Amino acid sequence: MPSETAERIYVSITSLFTTSLIGLLVGMGGIGLGGLLVIVFRRPKGAILSAMLGLAGGVMLSIICFELIPESISRGTKPFMFLGFVAGIVLLGIMDRIVSHLHMSEREDGMDIHEEKLKRLGLLLAIGVALHVFPEGLAIGAGFAASSKFGLMLALLMAFQNVPEGVALATPNYASGSPRMQTMKYALMAGAPMGLGSFFGYSIGSHSPIFLGVALGFAGGAMFYITCDELIPTCHTECKEYGHIPILSIVAGFVVGLFLTGFVN
Repeated sequence: MPSETAERIYVSITSLFTTSLIGLLVGMGGIGLGGLLVIVFRRPKGAILSAMLGLAGGVMLSIICFELIPESISRGTKPFMFLGFVAGIVLLGIMDRIVSHLHMSEREDGMDIHEEKLKRLGLLLAIGVALHVFPEGLAIGAGFAASSKFGLMLALLMAFQNVPEGVALATPNYASGSPRMQTMKYALMAGAPMGLGSFFGYSIGSHSPIFLGVALGFAGGAMFYITCDELIPTCHTECKEYGHIPILSIVAGFVVGLFLTGFVN
């Protein structure tokens, strides 16, 4: 009996450490990749960026509808799912207001040419992204508490979604004349809180079914806000001259999400 208890504790600690590490790598890797893209290629524009954002938005909507919400209800109840969903939307909205979060297209087009203002803008965006990724980390941790497959799917989706955030915060930093290493440092530091969020999400979610249901609903609300406030609007504003690329990419992403969730399998 003592050996079995020790083994369960070991497995629990190992899972907690692994989940936290995955969250850290997702945050720093996704946002860091966005910063690297700015350094190497400058800011991606037009049809390519629009298609990427539309595809991500469509996948996220599909995951929300056919994975997160049903899983939240099965782990808890509909009222707890609804509570978490609304809380995710409200919290992300409050964070947007606090850090004066601007859409990616506005960040570049309305950018002041003075280097100091660009640097301040870059720092502000880094703080804003850091605040954003913490609740996303909670979602990843809660996902792993539900199942490894579910957690990995959320982690991969969040990593892809974080690339545009890295592009957004690195653009003013690099444009202000900051060294490449400093630009990358800001990007990597902004993604680090996702590891902490994953730690708390898994710690609480693995011991409380009610919290797990609320946390999964929260993840759905947070992802819904990000999709509607960032991905889909920017997808359209980045590609005005390319006709139907935004809507086609969103639909394609939604269909891809149906396969990822197993809805059509």
